[in-house]
Amino acid sequence: MSRSPLYEQLKRDFPEVEAVNAMYTHGIGAIVSTKSRFGGYDKAVAMRLLSTPHGMSYTKIVIIVDEFVDPFDLKQVMWALTTRVRPDKDVFKISWEIYLCDTCKFSWRSTEGINITDPDQYDKRFKLNPAELDAFDQIPPIPKLLKK
Repeated sequence: MSRSPLYEQLKRDFPEVEAVNAMYTHGIGAIVSTKSRFGGYDKAVAMRLLSTPHGMSYTKIVIIVDEFVDPFDLKQVMWALTTRVRPDKDVFKISWEIYLCDTCKFSWRSTEGINITDPDQYDKRFKLNPAELDAFDQIPPIPKLLKK
């Protein structure tokens, strides 16, 4: 995965985003350089990043810096963190965990509903026996969404 999908997804909704550095660790640490429209804008950008397809599954930490900080220059990022961050107001933790199915690589957050987090509650149409996966010519298609 490159940093461009995260950048493109953020830039579409937040045109003030200047650059995104998505660093591989055991997951992704993302550093976003952005202008600010209003108080709390940085948190809105961070939450949007975490709701993107790439951010949702992989990102473990998000750092938002001002537009004049180069997110690819870790000396500048550390300067911004040590001189501009007020830990009691600027740092926040999101209380969820991300899980990954070893069989199908499906990922979900601990905040998902029981129909996602409890295998006994899964929709029967989507349940597959892992022992049978190798015998499939192709994986069954996802059933069409029923309109209400």
